[in-house]
Parts: sequence; structure tokens; C-alpha cells
Amino acid sequence: MNDHMYIVAGLRRTGIHAIALWAFRQFKGDSVLYNDVPIGTCPRTIPRTNIFTGTGKFPGRGPHPCVMVLHEDRGVAAAAGSKPGITLGPASHVHRVMILRDPWNMLASRITWGRKPKAHAPLCDPKHGRLLWVEYAREFLTHRYCPSAVCVNYNRWVSDENYRASIGEKLSLPDPHKAPTEVSWFGGGSSYTACNVPAAEMPVLSRWRGMIHDKQFRSFALHPLLFNLGARIFGEKFCNEIRKAMQ
Repeated sequence: MNDHMYIVAGLRRTGIHAIALWAFRQFKGDSVLYNDVPIGTCPRTIPRTNIFTGTGKFPGRGPHPCVMVLHEDRGVAAAAGSKPGITLGPASHVHRVMILRDPWNMLASRITWGRKPKAHAPLCDPKHGRLLWVEYAREFLTHRYCPSAVCVNYNRWVSDENYRASIGEKLSLPDPHKAPTEVSWFGGGSSYTACNVPAAEMPVLSRWRGMIHDKQFRSFALHPLLFNLGARIFGEKFCNEIRKAMQ
């Protein structure tokens, strides 16, 4: 039997990989992370480039200290019903995690990434991202589909050490006070910088500032529902700052 299994759901460009790697790196030995797994698909059948192990070797049948399955850009209800343990084996401790970043930095990152040369832009379509963001924001506030999930506010996880430690404790991590030091290379890394930039030096909460005059960004970002839900999750002060800057 596996020890810990983490079923992680979040949108692309919302810090899902940063948080996943922060947690995954704390487990030693033959742990395995399956990235971008479609709902209902056996994680073992996804491309090998999306399978990462603590040993560097292709994973065996286990048991594993940590098994992590990441669902990206999947609907909330579908993600809440995901049962990878059917094919990966049961675990003593199963943790469901949902991650949410504020919508303006998420949109800025998706649009920037989509404009990179040879980028597969549909993967980070801002319209799809905004629709999914509303789904996740409502789930954060109501816990309708997955009341047992640990909901992680990415903005606070980045900026608040105490909050990050509390999340680590809820997830039973070996070192909940560990600071994030690694920038994920999944999905091409950051939309803005190379992967060798220290995580703590990346201004991930102010990406929106460089986009306030961008027509595409404004067409998606200036939506009343984003400000309504955003204020309840990320604080009125933060939302008012963005609203004022974009007037």
C-alpha cells in the first residue's frame, strides 16, 4: 500500500506545479508524480515525459512513499470525482488539493505564455481559463463538490510563511515549514523567466501590472464577477488596487 496519495487540481499558470514540487520534494525514495493527467485515465499510460520520480528511474508498481497526480484545467466536479487509486493502488493517507491564484495574474501569465514562439496557445486559452477560474473560486467558497479538499490560496502560499506552513501541516508533509526554492520546468517553466531564477525572487503576484494596457488582457480581466469573487478570496485591498490601476 502507498503511504501518501495527493490528488491535485488547478488551472494552468496558477502555481499548481510550484506547490506540487514543494510538497513532492519533501518525500524521499521511490516517490512518483504524474503530471497533467486526464480525468479517468490511468496515470501510468500518460507520456513518460509527464512522469517524474524521486529516484530518476521509471516507477515500478510500488508501494511508494508519495504518489502525486496532477489534473490541470479540468472541471471542478470531474476533478473532485477523480479516483487514481483504482489503478495506482490504495494509500494509507489520501489528500485532495485544489489550488487557486488570483485571476489577473493567472490571465496575464496565460496570455504571455500563449504569445511565446511555437507555444501551443490553446492550452492556456484565457477565455477557458476565466470560465474555469470562476468554477474554482466558487468551490473555494462553498466546498460543494469536494468538502474534504485542502484549498490552497497560491497568493498567500507565496507571500505568507505561516500560511504556507499551515498548508504543509494539513497535507502531512515531512517539513511543512520548508520554503519553496524551485521553479517548475513543467509546462515550459514560468511564462516570464528561465527556470534557474530562484523562486523567491520571482514577482509572481504583480504580473498583471505589465498588462494593464493590453487589449486582450483587459477584455478578460475587467469582469465584475472576477472582482466580486476575487475580493472574497484574495481581499478587497488587492482587488481595489487592480481596479484603480486599470481605470
